Amino acid sequence: DAEHDDYVLSELEYYELMQEVEDELQREEALLAEEIEEFERYDQQQFEEQIADYEQWENAHHFNHLVEEMHQDECIGEGDDMSTEVLCPVCSSANLIQISADRIQCPNFRTENCSFEISCAPQTTDGVSSLQTLRERLRIIHEEHGAVCMGYMQFSTIRKDASTSRNALIAECETCQY
Repeated sequence: DAEHDDYVLSELEYYELMQEVEDELQREEALLAEEIEEFERYDQQQFEEQIADYEQWENAHHFNHLVEEMHQDECIGEGDDMSTEVLCPVCSSANLIQISADRIQCPNFRTENCSFEISCAPQTTDGVSSLQTLRERLRIIHEEHGAVCMGYMQFSTIRKDASTSRNALIAECETCQY
């Protein structure tokens, strides 16, 4: 019996031990709850990234489809009206217009936060307008980019030369760093 007396707990010691166990279980439960929250946040973030990737792909697919339609119209079109329509690559909401022999602009320029206005060479000697040339260059850019990437190309204009009002059109893709 003397050996067993060393292991006997008083009622107070028993309650203190039980309180320590309960406290440890509560800490563990709190840690598990934090891990679950962290996993749910990560899962939500992954889901949102997948949605954003899909929307980006869908936008690129839609824009590439518009470019294909424009190209088909150019091939099928019977007059110059169809072959000179060029959707604004910056805002995608209006057809570009040639406001002078050497200037192309979006009708939404400055009114709807569209920055598309560029200087260009006048009509060539073979009768190809600046709009037709721009349209063909945009088609080539989309075909080349679409052959290697399904990402969405963003177009913008930058000041080409500070001493003049000449802008340059640039295309960028976050997916492939085009």
